[in-house]
Amino acid sequence: MKPVIGLTSNYIAPGDERCPSRSGAYYINRSYVLQMQRVGALPLNLPHVTDAEELSLLLDRIDGLLLTGGKDLDPSHYGEELHPTCDRIDSERTACDIGLTLMAIERRIPILGTCLGMQTLNVALGGSLWQDIPSQCPSDINHRRPGPEYAMLAHPVEVVEGSHLHRIVGHTRLEVNSTHHQAVRRIGRDLVVTARAPDGIVEGLELPGLPFCVTVQWHPESLGAYEPHRALFDRFLHAVRHHRDRSAAAGHRPPCPLPGPTLTGRRRRGEVAPE
Repeated sequence: MKPVIGLTSNYIAPGDERCPSRSGAYYINRSYVLQMQRVGALPLNLPHVTDAEELSLLLDRIDGLLLTGGKDLDPSHYGEELHPTCDRIDSERTACDIGLTLMAIERRIPILGTCLGMQTLNVALGGSLWQDIPSQCPSDINHRRPGPEYAMLAHPVEVVEGSHLHRIVGHTRLEVNSTHHQAVRRIGRDLVVTARAPDGIVEGLELPGLPFCVTVQWHPESLGAYEPHRALFDRFLHAVRHHRDRSAAAGHRPPCPLPGPTLTGRRRRGEVAPE
């Protein structure tokens, strides 16, 4: 059976001109789906639920968790009021994604996160965010490139040698795309910074001790033409398959009931990013 990857989703409310439904719609960007299909996984769109039992049931049905990009994270989860520049908050998604993240960590389910996904991991573990880079920590780098430049390389990042991210991408310097105005500020507990932009903005976080918990601030799903970015999904799926096989052998997880075709074939706690 193909491994099942749960993808966190965005929500469009009724009345939005982009919404195809009168009751609202959950969606994920197609680029994530294409990457999952390329590596031989079955993507599963996860709706926004916040009940602990329902979150647990969702995790029962997946082999890996992909924390996708999306709207700004609700700052109430790190004890701050909403900054005036933030008008794209989805509080229900924030609560759902944090709940999924914490439960996945507890179960040692492989996690890959991009953009908002990295910020979610950080806040779930007690960290905080810069709510708006231009006004709170101005930089010469434009981290929020406009829509047409979404898949274009925007700036370099320095990858920490010896990190899990470094072993995956094979480089200590990497060109990435950039489409965010928020960034990691106070680092969450036990997380390690694995990449930074030239201005000091955190671009990579991982959680040591887990088989796979790697997150990046950019969007590798849109950079499929570049091998280092494809490698993130390749290695994620390798970890997912290993986790699934070990869990099945130990009798911890029954086969997923979802149908699918068979396959033939150092950071110090409390560190703050430079202001």
